[in-house]
Amino acid sequence: QSFDATLPVLVSPTRAPLTTANSVSPSTTVLSPQQSSSHMPSSKPTSTTISFNQTAIPTSAPQSPIVVSLPEKERQKKEEKEVLIKLFNTTRGTHWIDNEGWIEDDDHCKWKGVQCKENGLIISLRLSNNGLDGSLPSEIGLLHQLGRLLLYGNDIKGAIPTELGMLQQLQIFSLSDNKVNGSIPTEI
Repeated sequence: QSFDATLPVLVSPTRAPLTTANSVSPSTTVLSPQQSSSHMPSSKPTSTTISFNQTAIPTSAPQSPIVVSLPEKERQKKEEKEVLIKLFNTTRGTHWIDNEGWIEDDDHCKWKGVQCKENGLIISLRLSNNGLDGSLPSEIGLLHQLGRLLLYGNDIKGAIPTELGMLQQLQIFSLSDNKVNGSIPTEI
């Protein structure tokens, strides 16, 4: 059986409506009425009908919100962006020499010094000689695809996080000309 549901969809100029592959037929295209008529994104919530190829929910069933979980790649991208925001905050990012795009641009792959694969996961951070002042957050170990971490010539202090040892793809790591203390963790 299939049924139709009318759901509010928020459409912004930079984002398409979220759908899940398990819930919506692969051939279904979700467009708000404004998009289909003018092809210009709207920033106002609109309603649209989505056809589901699942058993209909009986009308007597209690109504509960529909939860849409992010696919794994989207979850990882969100997590990586949060790591970059933490790095920005712990190293006084507002005072960096060049923080172009950081925090302001929604796409962290466009931030100065950040390089991503085509799937949006971070593969390189090049923030050398940029005025970073503070400590590296332990969460940096969550950037699983990171292959280059170039942070030389800054004012990074404190211990090197042992979580850097979780970066299995890391090939180039430079932290010279900083004020780190302690020894290099054996995990690296």
